[in-house]
Amino acid sequence: MFYGIDEQDGLVGIEIQELDTFRLRVQQKIEDGFYPRPGFKIKFLETSENKYIFIIQVHKSFSGPHAVKSSDQYYYRSDAGKRRMDHFQLKNAFLQSNALKEEIEKFCNRKVSEILLKETLFS
Repeated sequence: MFYGIDEQDGLVGIEIQELDTFRLRVQQKIEDGFYPRPGFKIKFLETSENKYIFIIQVHKSFSGPHAVKSSDQYYYRSDAGKRRMDHFQLKNAFLQSNALKEEIEKFCNRKVSEILLKETLFS
């Protein structure tokens, strides 16, 4: 997500006096606003004195879907913006998340088994 960019005017920037304080406030809002907590990175690009473009890069999550704490609702992004998930979308999101976790667990178990088998064959 990009902040400080206008469709017509381009790179306008947001005035930020105390960059570290602002970064901490944004970080706390994200960490306290969703569950489970998403992984993210915040970057700042200075456009002029005390004006910045800031970028929030949200990492791919293996523990989704993520809810907004204040409303206890789940959302997804589309070309038209953000939209609330309906019952079927939410169910599908949880099923996909569980399937991915199961695949990761199978992969790990298979690799551990391969390592143990090699150790017993060559001991």
